[in-house]
Amino acid sequence: MKPKNPTIKPEVWDFIEKWPIYQKDDQDPLLYLGDEERRELQNKLLRQQLGWLTEGSKYYQRRFKELGFHPEDLKSVEDLERLPLTFKQEYMEGPGDFLLHFKNPTIHDNLWQITYTTGTTTGKPSPFYSTSYDYFAKLLQVRRRCKVARMTPEDIHLSIMPVAALPHIAFYAVYDNTTALCGSGIMTCVGTKHPQFDIHNSMDYAIETIRRSRPTILYSLTSYARQVLLRAQGQKADFSSVRMILAAGEPCSQGLRDDMRNRFAALGAKNVFVTNAFACTELQGSLAECCEFSGCHNSSPDLFYLEVVDETGKRLPDGTQGLFAITHLNRRGTALLRYVTGDLVTLSREICSRCGRPGERLIPTEGSSYAIRTKDLIKVKGTLINPAVIMEVLASKPQVEEYQVIVTKQDPQDPYSQDRMVIRLATQIPERNTLANQIINEVKNASEVKPEIEFTEAKEIYDAEVVTKAIRFVDQRPKVT
Repeated sequence: MKPKNPTIKPEVWDFIEKWPIYQKDDQDPLLYLGDEERRELQNKLLRQQLGWLTEGSKYYQRRFKELGFHPEDLKSVEDLERLPLTFKQEYMEGPGDFLLHFKNPTIHDNLWQITYTTGTTTGKPSPFYSTSYDYFAKLLQVRRRCKVARMTPEDIHLSIMPVAALPHIAFYAVYDNTTALCGSGIMTCVGTKHPQFDIHNSMDYAIETIRRSRPTILYSLTSYARQVLLRAQGQKADFSSVRMILAAGEPCSQGLRDDMRNRFAALGAKNVFVTNAFACTELQGSLAECCEFSGCHNSSPDLFYLEVVDETGKRLPDGTQGLFAITHLNRRGTALLRYVTGDLVTLSREICSRCGRPGERLIPTEGSSYAIRTKDLIKVKGTLINPAVIMEVLASKPQVEEYQVIVTKQDPQDPYSQDRMVIRLATQIPERNTLANQIINEVKNASEVKPEIEFTEAKEIYDAEVVTKAIRFVDQRPKVT
């Protein structure tokens, strides 16, 4: 057994030593390597990856030739700053050019899985390719991520993630986690019904499956999870077995986490860990929280090198908000260098005060969110606002059943008329005016824009039986050419 990292908390070691599947992993870089050893491992892997890109990546072959770049020019991850950023638009123009093709491929270079990225941001989904080599690496990554979140082989995992038209990493999470842990998983097969193939189940079916199967860990889109909890409360369902929920696909603010935890408590589940770890397709998973708002740990620094940069590619100091860039260190399918995801994040390399792990962590950037989508920053009445700040205000109100923010014009036919921000609310409480005034004041303080309030029925905003993910922010203003 390698020497243990002395910064790791004793309770973390107690947990690891209880489970053989974690105990045998004495190669975990966060637990057994010092900072210098971990960086030297990253440098070695980067040099290998650059060789693979030079041999097999059409995109980077062209790019390196344009730059007059040779793999031996980079000795360490610190030198990456010398390379330009790779942007999403470049990837979308030719996803296949980022897939490695080798002259002498091995059996592990066969295509294993395709997931899709960039679909919700641009409307044009792009495939992301993983070989069996990548999937094996992913399973170890997943196991280490589960270790950070303190999942166990005895947990029962249940997914209420939708079976959607495009395969995405959130849907595969139960498969991956239970495979990595040699555990048990259940799929409820919810989602928008297909007109020909009757394979999707209802929300009531999912609630009954939770009651009957008694899972300990749930997986769901954030907005759908809250609707399930509301429906389950109406049915007085028993969710007492649940100890954790992975709320994915959307931010889950402090207020929303508290709201969900209180609703779980009403269903018999006490002190549920509501985790909203940062995830993206390019990571093929998530950066895990060891506890709520502890920061999202990069549990696999041997697979990914993370940077926060400005638009020119200059690396920003830790603790500074900037663009999130990912470099793959050990991939044989789709492989990327300094790939900008479109998120604004803040990175820390300080020892985690909760678990004692070193290495990279994303820390809350604004409010209680880990990331801001650059596309979501929007000007209203001349003021640049972050819609996540408004969502945090609304999500913190347990009286609000559903909400949606709409930006429009005073005169919809006149693109030059004044902006309006309208917040649609659904609530069961009789004192609507009191709630409306409270929200108006808090949103104005948070965003410097005074909203208007419009009350409506919950299903007019979000019907979970029709769509599985709520649309929380809509810009209806006509585009000025």
